Amino acid sequence: KNIVVEMLWFLSGKPDIGILHNHKCKFWDAWAESGEVPSAYGNFWRHFPVKGQMLSHSFDYEVSYNDQIKFVIDELKRNPMSRRLVVSAWAPGNAQTSKLPPCHCMFIFNVQLDENGKQMLCCHLTQRSCDIALGVPYNIASYALLIHIISEIVGIPVGIFAHTLVDAHIYTKKADGSMAEYDHIPGLLQQISRTPFPLPRLKIVQPAFDEGMWTLEEFTKLA
Repeated sequence: KNIVVEMLWFLSGKPDIGILHNHKCKFWDAWAESGEVPSAYGNFWRHFPVKGQMLSHSFDYEVSYNDQIKFVIDELKRNPMSRRLVVSAWAPGNAQTSKLPPCHCMFIFNVQLDENGKQMLCCHLTQRSCDIALGVPYNIASYALLIHIISEIVGIPVGIFAHTLVDAHIYTKKADGSMAEYDHIPGLLQQISRTPFPLPRLKIVQPAFDEGMWTLEEFTKLA
């Protein structure tokens, strides 16, 4: 449930965590300041700061904002074979000084053709910092959900999710035995000893509005 709620929060572009609290999702609370997360992924997905009009000859510029998600959706509808379907959460002015810079920092949508020549929507995620025990499985499920959401909006069937891990790590206790409560090794050993359950299946019920197609606004209203 938290994966779904968090993704809808990201897509809303809102930095405040009210949406999360409405669904009793609290794991962003520790990073919030006055009820908002300055480094919220969705804030930069939907409001990435860019240089606007020059204000004077001293090279001062007003700040404007780019809605990267809207661009990707519009471009997929207009020109699905585009190679510019990039969304970045890494805004240097924020990320270089943030207490929590984005871990899954950039993703690219890409439309490929299957063996029958039919279009399929693919996504490649680049993750700079990768907590193998907790973060990575969560991120895989989260971005798999994102592909399905965008697929529903643009009408291109889901294809392949690819994931590049730049710094993959497992947190462990220290050599002197301290910080054992943060040691992920025992839990991971237990996990790999288990027989996996069948993979879950996602079903998005087709809406009655907008001629049967979802819109980004309707998805974010679900949160």
